[in-house]
Amino acid sequence: MLHGGRGFPLWFPSPSLNLSKEYRLKGFSIGDVGYFTPEGGFEFLFNILRAAKHPINGSASDVPEGFIPHSPLNARDIRKNWDFESGAYMCGPSVQASRVESAGLTFRSTSSEGAILTMPKGACKTELNSTSSFQRYVSQHAESWYKFAHGPCGRNVANGELRLVYGCDKSIAWGMAAFSNTTNAELKFSKSQHRSDGESSYSWEHSEIAEAARVGPGGHDNKDVGRLGNPARNQCLFLRSMTVTLATHIWEGLGLGIRAEPMFQESTLSLSDQSLWSMDPATILGTEYVFRLLSGVNAVLHAAEASGSSEVAVPVNKVRMQDGRKPFLNDVSLMVVSHPSSIINKLLFRLYPTATMAITTDAAWQAILPQVRSFAA
Repeated sequence: MLHGGRGFPLWFPSPSLNLSKEYRLKGFSIGDVGYFTPEGGFEFLFNILRAAKHPINGSASDVPEGFIPHSPLNARDIRKNWDFESGAYMCGPSVQASRVESAGLTFRSTSSEGAILTMPKGACKTELNSTSSFQRYVSQHAESWYKFAHGPCGRNVANGELRLVYGCDKSIAWGMAAFSNTTNAELKFSKSQHRSDGESSYSWEHSEIAEAARVGPGGHDNKDVGRLGNPARNQCLFLRSMTVTLATHIWEGLGLGIRAEPMFQESTLSLSDQSLWSMDPATILGTEYVFRLLSGVNAVLHAAEASGSSEVAVPVNKVRMQDGRKPFLNDVSLMVVSHPSSIINKLLFRLYPTATMAITTDAAWQAILPQVRSFAA
């Protein structure tokens, strides 16, 4: 679902049960700072739009030292759209769906692998109209965030793994399935029963072909949030965030006792990729490979360099090839070993080694991936 054009998909959309009731009522939100977990969830640390002692953040000890919240947003700073009506779903081009009123949805695939997302109650999109103020805020405070994550929080967060959320898609209920190494896959998604809280529950039927098939939220996820007949819309299906990576000398100067890892591990790259990254920046800028990643943003990068800026932020405009075509990234092997924004940040430091910080928004890459299909009810 990374190809959904909606940011980073979450395999675990529910907020952690150890968070406050106030937080879990709404789930992951704009202004959250955190990181993605290996399992496919999002680990919340604090929210930059709330005061230190707000119930969402907890107390002064639950935010970075010297924490100053971002200035409040007004209604016009955020746009909300009901992008998916009840019964909507997303799937790859090889998956065909049919709907029977009493039996739910049946999905059949002609490919050996695929993924499906169902939204029986629809999904609502919330996003900042402009990320400029967030980018400025990140550039001023990111160092303290990493200190906080490693110190008071005790999290082993690597450089380039902290994210600031600027958009999300939320639902009340969902179904997810993924399969591979099979032929003529068939999966059925349907309403199964009503839970004790009055809400409907859903289930998958398949012939052991799905590597994973899940529905949610679970019976305990929202046990103490929401009201009968008014369930919490706190299931985050997609997160859009900006990723911040510090220069190696800045990272090692934080005093965390952790040396910065090489920008690229040899074991994660093919030989052709290694030879590319060993080139000098001028050579890289002349390759088709890099234009697939950064064409359309070079002018902004050069402007930042010319102005003497110590920070580089990838803009949110859609990246395009020199001839105006949208590039494809499905043939870039790096996509499978790291978040796309983290990859771009590493490349930026290759191009601009004197920069102290790189900030990339998901919008810089999400529109150029080959898209999965989405359908309304």
